[in-house]
Amino acid sequence: MWYLRGESLQNSMDYQGAVEAFLKALETNPHSSAAHKKLGILYDREEEVRDYAAAIYHYQRLLALKPEDQHANIIRDAIQNCKQELAGEAGQIPVDEVTAKILEERDALGQEVVNLRGENQKLREALMRAGGGQGAVNLPELGSGSGGGGSSGRTADAAPRPTPDPPGETRPAAPEPEPRPAAGRPTTHVVQKGETLYGIGRRYGVSATRLQQANPHVNTRTMKVGTVLRIPPER
Repeated sequence: MWYLRGESLQNSMDYQGAVEAFLKALETNPHSSAAHKKLGILYDREEEVRDYAAAIYHYQRLLALKPEDQHANIIRDAIQNCKQELAGEAGQIPVDEVTAKILEERDALGQEVVNLRGENQKLREALMRAGGGQGAVNLPELGSGSGGGGSSGRTADAAPRPTPDPPGETRPAAPEPEPRPAAGRPTTHVVQKGETLYGIGRRYGVSATRLQQANPHVNTRTMKVGTVLRIPPER
């Protein structure tokens, strides 16, 4: 009775009601491979009740109860797809505020190191142009292991001694590089069928954590087709 009711609800697109009916059918008959099959398909394919972990469980129970099922190969492929989706959703696990702050500070420090390396190189070039025979200036190289205490065992290279300009001649300054315009990128994304937060983040080069933090109002477990996500700017 519950199995037939589940089929009727599924045909009328009441997927939540269908899931509840098929679960009731399993309470009556735990060895119903047909009910496991229906639940696996619903959890796998219908966004309203999507739960990849539950889909894997019911698919595996189906194969255990009926290994000769006519769709056995398709079910095995579906299990692998569900596992891949679960691996993608691992990037959507929310982090606490303290961890999120640490990750942000780590990213900011990494960018600061990049900026300091650029400034260091510009300073070296300026000293080379303006040195005019003065003594070399030792500047530390910025990078991993260059902290205090000399634990890395490396010493900073001395800036090369510039060659004096001949009397009456002035060395022309090196031309400044022209700034490159930033590539345009959409600031929003409309969710399509089958997309996950992890996949959307990879598309725009943004981590799933930052994407979720930029859209706190969106429940990624029940994300609907047509949901508009804000894409955070690149760092």
